[in-house]
Amino acid sequence: MSVQDMIENRKNSFEFYGYDFMVDEELKVWLIEVNSSPSMSCKGQPVLQQLVKGVLTDLAKIVVDHPKNRSADTGGFRAVYKGKSEIIRPKQVGKPIDLTVTGKKHGSKVKY
Repeated sequence: MSVQDMIENRKNSFEFYGYDFMVDEELKVWLIEVNSSPSMSCKGQPVLQQLVKGVLTDLAKIVVDHPKNRSADTGGFRAVYKGKSEIIRPKQVGKPIDLTVTGKKHGSKVKY
């Protein structure tokens, strides 16, 4: 919803968007950026290979099956919002917010 007014609506077409999120220490989710036409490359990454394969399979279900049958299987996709919405963006007041990101090691190493 945060980028809906920046997305061009084209009849009889679709575009895949990649949303990059970050989760902080308090488990608060932050939207970092939205990519139009994100790379679906997963060379050498088993986790990404499984994810991309599922996304592409389920994307076909959304594009081909769902418009004809609203109760059709949508795979891993779920509608998170239905209907029109209005995004109210706060105006910045005062000095700019510091968006510096610092990392912190969490958990054990995972070998892929």
